[in-house]
Amino acid sequence: MRVIRDRDEARWLPSRHHFALAKLIAMIVMKPAPRAESSIKLIYAIDRDQSMVENYAVAMWLYVTGTAYLMAATHPAAWILMPWLGGFLIHAPCFLIGWIAGLFGAEDNRKLNGVLTMGMMLIASSYFATTTSPVRFIAWFFLGVMALNAIAAVVMWMLRGTAAAMERRCEA
Repeated sequence: MRVIRDRDEARWLPSRHHFALAKLIAMIVMKPAPRAESSIKLIYAIDRDQSMVENYAVAMWLYVTGTAYLMAATHPAAWILMPWLGGFLIHAPCFLIGWIAGLFGAEDNRKLNGVLTMGMMLIASSYFATTTSPVRFIAWFFLGVMALNAIAAVVMWMLRGTAAAMERRCEA
């Protein structure tokens, strides 16, 4: 794992973020700063899962969205259980896939779990977006954010040289 020392702007490097939308926001926010001596020493890991705000925001978004879908699909009497069962029911397929992948020797299945979770949420959102219940607004919001992330991925692909230059500037 690469690290960058004593460069405060390194916190906004696009390579420290996971989703394209967060990478694009980080790229816009990042401002070059002169290297200054300080009593506070900083070390930033350059890894795509180092953005706490992004990780927790996406986790809460998926939890709330999935719980809303489960509530829309169940009887109102079961709604009191959904906040507790929601997290388990949303991620149960990930545990199953991880267990199956482990049988075949896979040790790191984070990418597979991410694709599976987003794929399930995309399918569920596509279904609930066509309903007449109020959960359709949540589904359309999810689909809109996914489309925005896809657009951000194209923009980040076009700006890949600029992002690489930002990283080289921080490493210098």
